[in-house]
Amino acid sequence: MRLALLAKKEDLRNALKEFSRKGIALMIFEDPDEFLDELEREGHFFDLFLVDLDLFESLSDMEYALSDVLNFLSSKDIPIVALVSEKEWSFAFLAEDNLFKDFLVKPISSEELFLRVRRLLRKGSSSFKDERVIRCGDLMIDMERYKVILRGRFIPLTFKEYELLKLLITNRGRVFTREELLNKVWGYDYYGGSRTVDTHISRLRNKLGDYDHKYIQTVRNIGYKFSDEEE
Repeated sequence: MRLALLAKKEDLRNALKEFSRKGIALMIFEDPDEFLDELEREGHFFDLFLVDLDLFESLSDMEYALSDVLNFLSSKDIPIVALVSEKEWSFAFLAEDNLFKDFLVKPISSEELFLRVRRLLRKGSSSFKDERVIRCGDLMIDMERYKVILRGRFIPLTFKEYELLKLLITNRGRVFTREELLNKVWGYDYYGGSRTVDTHISRLRNKLGDYDHKYIQTVRNIGYKFSDEEE
């Protein structure tokens, strides 16, 4: 699970620690451009975007500052949650606009923030689902952008490594022989031996840090499968 939060970092240091202890990647950005730069540079994908409306002086200020961010989030169907305090304009905006999935009233403790966010994600899991994005624990494949993200970080793969991983993860639990993998990924006219598959699996595991074969499992004397255990 990966969350992006637009807020002042000094106000939310405890939240950052709390989410980290829970195994959730929370990235805090202090301005919209910083968030967009990070997306472009690292290819991060987020399950939820939180924004502290206290960063802005007025509704028009917020709309101007967040226009590019909101367009991006809308295009990716990433839900947005607002953090609000006593500012009257923020409550008036929330009452009339359907942009935000929900809002949380400050002050809010780190533990309460974690619980509310987790509940929101569970409640809306079906509506948040994007068939172009495949998730398995900390691992995510964005098939629209041909990107693999692990714990919020972009993993550079060759085309064959990517196709091999995509084939395995979209057929979780199914055992593929080396010959099947050769035919499906390299094509029937490929004359290389099954050792090619072993080499690419080894490289793929190294790039994913999959040293204990948590993701890609070897089926002795047959081939490979992607783990079908629930994360």
